[in-house]
Amino acid sequence: MRSYRECMVKDREVEIMEKLYEAFLDNWGKHAPDFLLFLWGSGIFKLPAGGNEPFGME
Repeated sequence: MRSYRECMVKDREVEIMEKLYEAFLDNWGKHAPDFLLFLWGSGIFKLPAGGNEPFGME
């Protein structure tokens, strides 16, 4: 069972991701490359190293 703190941290992470997603949709045309680099840099998905791995696979 998760602690109260773990639940609060997870809820906050979800809230932040929802806000990022809303901003992402609002500004897709202007900021798509920056947002994708942010996701890649934060480890949410990995760019394929050799060019033949699907996204998210290491």
